[in-house]
Amino acid sequence: MERARARDETDEDDLLRPTLAEKDDLAGFSRPWNPNAIAIAAFFLGLFGGGWLFFENFRRLGQRREGGLWLALFVSFGIACAGWVYVQRFGPDGVESGAELARSTRHVGRLLAVLLACLAAWRQAPRWRLFTMSDGRPGNLWAPIGIALAIALSVPFVLMAIFRAVAERT
Repeated sequence: MERARARDETDEDDLLRPTLAEKDDLAGFSRPWNPNAIAIAAFFLGLFGGGWLFFENFRRLGQRREGGLWLALFVSFGIACAGWVYVQRFGPDGVESGAELARSTRHVGRLLAVLLACLAAWRQAPRWRLFTMSDGRPGNLWAPIGIALAIALSVPFVLMAIFRAVAERT
């Protein structure tokens, strides 16, 4: 009987304990975007474009430092995937060979982009909920998607040119 009463008192104490911490204030918000919408866009934009959108959204959610870490994670995986695609397509000697294998490797990069995007959206969810519960108006995502698309299209070409130049030097 005493155990049940002690458990009930603990449950009531948990209900009355605040769940928001000091870091969960509304300061620092700058019209963030819906993290789930960014995760969907990351499927089409890949590691570089999706990573940049999440980086910007972390900044808009007042989490600039965590955004930098996530950007580094997206870019690291993006460079690794681009290097792997280059090796699969051109081989170690730089002669074009396995285009089909390179295509399947790009699909792995797309899968990594979606997985990282889901994790980043999960990390942004508490701050996003806090923003939406405070009747905040989210920012427009169309123009940033255009910028992310330019990033997603240009960065792999630049990386391939760098990889090609390095391969020719060796």
